[in-house]
Parts: sequence; C-alpha cells; structure tokens
Amino acid sequence: MSNNKCANLFLILLISSISAAFSQKQLLPGELVTSDGTLLQGEINYEARKETPTSFEFRHQNGTVTTYTAENAQSLTIYLDDDVKEVFTSFNLEIDFGSMDLKKLDTKAEPTLTNKTVFVRNLVNGTIELYGLIDASDKSHYFVSKGASPPKELTYRKYYYSTNPDGTVSSITTSTGVAQVKTNEGYKNELYNLMKDNSTFVAKDFEKLEFKQKALINIVDKYNNGSTYVAATETMKFRPEISAVAAIVNTKDGTFNKDIPSSFSPSLGIGLYAKIPRTSWALQNNLRFTSINAEASNRTAANADNYEITTYQFSYIKLHTMFRYIHPLNSGTEIYFQGGMLNGFLVKEKVLTQRHFYTSDTETLADQSDKKMERGIVVGAGLGKKNIYLGLDYEISNGFRFSVFNPIFTTLYFTGTYRF
Repeated sequence: MSNNKCANLFLILLISSISAAFSQKQLLPGELVTSDGTLLQGEINYEARKETPTSFEFRHQNGTVTTYTAENAQSLTIYLDDDVKEVFTSFNLEIDFGSMDLKKLDTKAEPTLTNKTVFVRNLVNGTIELYGLIDASDKSHYFVSKGASPPKELTYRKYYYSTNPDGTVSSITTSTGVAQVKTNEGYKNELYNLMKDNSTFVAKDFEKLEFKQKALINIVDKYNNGSTYVAATETMKFRPEISAVAAIVNTKDGTFNKDIPSSFSPSLGIGLYAKIPRTSWALQNNLRFTSINAEASNRTAANADNYEITTYQFSYIKLHTMFRYIHPLNSGTEIYFQGGMLNGFLVKEKVLTQRHFYTSDTETLADQSDKKMERGIVVGAGLGKKNIYLGLDYEISNGFRFSVFNPIFTTLYFTGTYRF
C-alpha cells in the first residue's frame, strides 16, 4: 500500500469517527431520585466539567429521555468509572452570587444573599456534610450542614475597603493608585463553631485554613472520623497498558528517491495512561518495538542484465507521547482521538546493496549511522469499553541519517490494548 493510500485511508476513518462521536450523547450509567421520591435507573448525559450543571438529561431504561432540574429531582448519582462516582443533591439555598472580579467588587463586607433552588455536588457526607457549587461566573461556593439543619453557605467574600462617610471608594487608594481590597473569611469561624464540640479542634486550627475544596474536604472528613461518602480526590491516575501491535511501514529512500515495498511488522507494546481530572483529556505514552525488512530493485526489462537490489533491515524502539481527547458514547463505550510526537531509538540496522553489471557482481554494506535517534508526529483514533481498546495510529517520521540512505518512514499501526 502506498504512502498516499495509507494517509487517505486514515483521514477518511478519522473524519468518519469524529462525525459519529459528536453525533452521540455522552451517556453514563446513573440513578436519579425524583421530587416525589421515586428511584430511577438509567443513563445520564454528562461530561465532567468545572461548572456545576443546572439540569441533566436522563435516559430511562425504556429509551425515553427526560430533562431534570433541581426543581423536579432530589438527587442523582453518576458512575464515571468502576470506583469513581459523582453525586448531586438539590436544595433551596441562600447564595451569595457577588462577583470575585476585582473590577466588579462592591463595598459590602457581608454577603448579599439570593434564594435559589440548585444542584450542589456532594463533597462529604457524615455528621457534618459539605457541598460544592461552581456558578456560571466560575465562582466557587461551599455549603455545610450538621444534623437536621439545612446547608448554609460558608462566607468568603472580597470587597472594597472604604472609610469614606458616603461609602465611596474613589479616594481610597494605595500608593499605586489601586483601590484597597479586603477579604471576609467568615468561613473559618463558621467551621470552628460547628466543630468545637470535638476537643481535638481548636481555634488556631482554622487560622490558616484555605478556602479550597481539598482543604475543606480534609477538615470536614477529619471531624466526621468515618464519613459515609467523600468525593473522589481529583488527581491523575496512572494505569499501565499492554498492546498487540501490527505495523505497516512504508519507507522512502531519500537519497535516491526510491520507494521501498511496505513491510509488515507484528510486535508488542507497553503504555502508561493518565486521565486529567474533570476534563475529557488524557496523557498517553506508548513504547513500541518495530522492525523493517524490505527489498527494492531497479531491474528493468530493457536492461535485465544490469540491476541493483537493496535490502533494508531495521529494528527500533519508539516512544509515542500524545494528548488524547475522550468522548463517551452509550453503555460505557468511549471513542478517542489523539495526537503528539514520537522519539525513536535505532537498535539494529543493515542496508545491503547487491549490484549485477553483466558478469560482475558486487555487494556494498552501508556504513553504520552515527544518528541513532529520530523524531516525528503521530495521530490516531480508536474506541473501547472498560479495559479493552482498539486503535489506529498514523505516523510520519524523519528517519535515520545514513551515508547512502536517508529514509522517510510513514507507519500505520493497528493496536489492540488491555488497560489494567
């Protein structure tokens, strides 16, 4: 198969796969409790993202789809992976939507509250419960409740500081001419008051407590000493992989502009996969062994007694480092698209040219290359479910620099991968 045919085939498959992927809903298994307490099981259209969703499309087991908001659903659970889930609960809350943008701050130290029914993400469940909300302006809100009390927002607010009698800030500036900003960190005292019935917590434990999700989860979970649920820590998980690889390698002799027949190379590969939390992206590293064994001839009918046959033999190890975009499909299946760079290391080489000129035969062995590394680019696509994936990668590399042979490699990889 020629280089152009391989490239065209790959592009057709890639474009078709992208079109198919984005015409699909991103459905994940889950369950939902309606406002009247009915438990439903099905699939939820959901992509982990920073902003807290305001509604969810729920696909029932009979195939019908219903959109649920915080007004007609009590809670829902989305199963992202075998051991990872996200839980959302609806509450009618008093929320401070005041801006944290320094250009839009007001002069009020105390929150201005708005009553609204919203979904919040469960962060910790137990004696004290912690919930999180990221609103449309990218502001983080955290709510706590203890016992039967409803969730209350923890106070964290930036405001312009003014001592002017009329409350203006125009004349309150620093030496650089910028209005002074203060922060109301009421959340520290609010949490202390909730936890001071536990003698292991003292006021100074909260003095340096950051208004960040991880810090708040840790201190609430520590107080509960046995929380019934803690949201999964959003860290990258590295998972090893093993692959069966079939490579079709096309080589072009850059010195003599000679096309070399395709070479088929089966092999094994190992990899390391890491999903980036709360995104559709992952890092993918693959280490593959590939070899080439091909022969090219310039024999012609017009001059059958004078010909040249060159045998090309290479073995090399290549590392593919790629970014992968993941698009979930129905029933736990996902499709991915990836691209990145490769670094190859030459393990073994042999370029032997046999020449026949009438009654004379000669053999020439190319000098060993002093350049053992190569670089290139690789793109690919594939699909999988749970731990098993099928993929197709297309690679273009600059080849190794020989004294008489400057090859350019294009490689098509068919892969079957098992992820541990």
